[in-house]
Amino acid sequence: MRRNMPKICIVVAFTVMLLMLSVNAVNAVAPVKGNNATSIQFGCELVTIIRDNYGVPHVFAQSKEGLAFGCGYAMAQDRLWQADVFRRSAFGNLAELGLATIEEDYEIRKWGTAEKSLGKSMRSGCPPNQKHA
Repeated sequence: MRRNMPKICIVVAFTVMLLMLSVNAVNAVAPVKGNNATSIQFGCELVTIIRDNYGVPHVFAQSKEGLAFGCGYAMAQDRLWQADVFRRSAFGNLAELGLATIEEDYEIRKWGTAEKSLGKSMRSGCPPNQKHA
């Protein structure tokens, strides 16, 4: 039992450190709560997003288009992590976040959806004036 004590201490210390890092990461990407207002310029109008104490966004705009833009902006603030997970899943990079195994990423990469080839195929359908390098 005494021989395993240093190993157990190292495992416990590593687990506590990992837990502290994950809590900090979650707090960094958590939606802004409180009476914080964000104003965004959309065309000629100003769109305002106010979050209440529960983090629920309230969008104020002068047109339906501005309202739709503000709703999309608030949803993007809340769901950016999900878009990143979907992107990493499509390219076989989920093991970098610890959400998949290397074998699963390898299987996805065998399909050939690398970032460069996917970017080329997406640009091939664009008009010539919108293609980028």
